[in-house]
Amino acid sequence: MKNKNMFKMILIIFFITFPIFDIIYLYSHVTTLIRVFLLLFFALVTFWMHKESKRDFAFLLSYYLALLGFWGIEILHSRGFNSLVPSNFSAIMEATTLLKLSMPFTILYILKYQELSRKDFFLVIKVWTFMIAGSIVFFNICGFSLSSYTDQITRYSIFSWSKSVSVLDSATKGFFAVANQEAVLLLMLEILSIYGFLYDKKNLIVNVILVVLACLMLGTRVSTYGGILSFITFGVLYLVFNLFFKEKISKRVIWLLPIFMGWCLLLPISPNSNRVSEMKQANEHLENSVEKENDSNVFENTTENNNEPLNDYDRFVKLINKDIIGEQFYEQFYPFKYDQEFWMEIVENQNSINYNYRKIETAIVERMIEVDGRWSNKLFGITNSRIQNVGNLERDFVLHYYAFGIVGVMLTLSFYFYSIFLTFKNTIKTRTFIDFAILSCLCLFMMASFLSGNSINFLATIVPMAFVVSFSGKLKDC
Repeated sequence: MKNKNMFKMILIIFFITFPIFDIIYLYSHVTTLIRVFLLLFFALVTFWMHKESKRDFAFLLSYYLALLGFWGIEILHSRGFNSLVPSNFSAIMEATTLLKLSMPFTILYILKYQELSRKDFFLVIKVWTFMIAGSIVFFNICGFSLSSYTDQITRYSIFSWSKSVSVLDSATKGFFAVANQEAVLLLMLEILSIYGFLYDKKNLIVNVILVVLACLMLGTRVSTYGGILSFITFGVLYLVFNLFFKEKISKRVIWLLPIFMGWCLLLPISPNSNRVSEMKQANEHLENSVEKENDSNVFENTTENNNEPLNDYDRFVKLINKDIIGEQFYEQFYPFKYDQEFWMEIVENQNSINYNYRKIETAIVERMIEVDGRWSNKLFGITNSRIQNVGNLERDFVLHYYAFGIVGVMLTLSFYFYSIFLTFKNTIKTRTFIDFAILSCLCLFMMASFLSGNSINFLATIVPMAFVVSFSGKLKDC
């Protein structure tokens, strides 16, 4: 019994301190692997301490073996890949990625056999709220924080928003490594903070305010617009849920109204609103800068001031809209010199297609698949490492399909299919709002991953999500 209590305490400390390793100075492949191996070690300890876990451990081991088998298929399948651009396949990178993607099931197994209470659960959530949302708000107000989009130190704070500061300077993420990851976590913390305020303690209104401010300060579309939509939807669903099951509605729900009104007042001057304005200006610049002469090819008759014809690359650079398409795409990720036909087509279409970073990333990967031309890519993908060599796809479900194919998606995303079923079943069975809140967190996570990226493939998000899902069906409303 003493060993079990000690192990329980170690697990709580592990989860409480987890976000520390997602700050930019500690965020690395090394710290990621250390955390993965710790979780694997915790799984072995669970198997040793809880003999009744043998059946679940057998399932977990089978899942590991299935991923190992898929990894072997990836190695064989990658050998025949044909590409215009050097895009080396890394078996080690694929192995570590698949290992990371197995962690949600590992956490579900570990926590299933721990006697963690409601108090333990909300202790972790409260600490996460102050570590993530609290630090983002604190460093923003101090005027010393990392920009959400450039990773550069910015000295602008919320008090500068009315001055129409560029989103590159006004959107801040504290000192965390990836803004998209924190956006997904903030949506989850928003839901659980509202629940905690309505059901547990009045002073948890501070947590709600911190999360709301952090969502606006982070400045991504997911945190800004996804956050406010989640706030409204969850509040309405709270009323509907309690009316349907004839439960008492807390008077504290009224206090959510001034917070919502404050959000609406800050929204027009928030960083993401500035980002929308800047994108409109960039599109206007695109319309004014690119000229077509009698439907002729845009690469014809392009000269320098001295009337000497330009080479293909110089013409391309002269005509490409750099406000929309960053030079890293055609110089580093998928160089123009290897596939001029592709980039010329991009320039020809940039007037009719509203390109952005995500569309360009997707177009590059689709071009790689087109050049390779094998039907088997639909089944097994072209590997994650090969995609990362030419730039990340910032839509997780699209990334998984192109990287791992249909077979790989069924394996790597099976936790989420299972979790949707599990949490939905528990919500119907228990009729408790905490289970509904957990289901809401999972649905928001899935939606954010579908619309955005940098979520499903990273420990920073999948570990907290698996932690929350593991409590489905175990807690009661106060």
